Amino acid sequence: MKKIYMNMLLALFILVIVCSLYISVEGFESPEPWCILLTTCVKRANSTPEKTKEILELYKKSIDKWLETDLPIIVVDSSDYQFKEYEGTRLKVCHFICEETKSSSISEAMSVLYAIHSCNHTRKYKNIIKITGRYYIDDFSNILKKLGDKSDLYIQHINNPDIKWQNSEVFGFNKKYADEIFEPIIKGGLYMENQLWNISHVNYSVKTFPQMPNILKVMRGGDGLTVDPL
Repeated sequence: MKKIYMNMLLALFILVIVCSLYISVEGFESPEPWCILLTTCVKRANSTPEKTKEILELYKKSIDKWLETDLPIIVVDSSDYQFKEYEGTRLKVCHFICEETKSSSISEAMSVLYAIHSCNHTRKYKNIIKITGRYYIDDFSNILKKLGDKSDLYIQHINNPDIKWQNSEVFGFNKKYADEIFEPIIKGGLYMENQLWNISHVNYSVKTFPQMPNILKVMRGGDGLTVDPL
């Protein structure tokens, strides 16, 4: 009995040491400046198999282009699609089931927070650039380098002051502000675009992306509009 007790104490001691080392590394490692977070929803409610395949091909075309860059690429899919066709590549995938919501803004906000709080892939990055999964932006590494990584928010040049609307195909944020950016969308039913307008006009430091060509000429998912440049 005494031997079993000593072994248990030894195992507990080792566990404490390992956890302490992990916390030390976690607390002191220098975060990398950026990651790209592509939001996707492959398997949509009431979609035909043909439509699902079409949507998947749009995403894959974009992902393939992003994987040609030197940027860290993470996908978060809200329909629990795992992108197994990319196993063995550097693509990191988060996936979960997002229950039916009132708007795509809520679904996307939930996806971003899931990627941050429940998926380890975003842990080491200071800033997250959220890009709707169907879009690819050429020379994005240099765009980010020119903007620098010291701001709180990074937004597109497209907005409408009359309705307090800031486009949301592409935006970036310092990860420490994630909850205060996205929780009001989930809890208050705000549109992503209105929330981005709101937070970009308060006490956040903001940088604006230059006009960026919609290289793949893809249409927006909701209204079918082709936004070009982004």
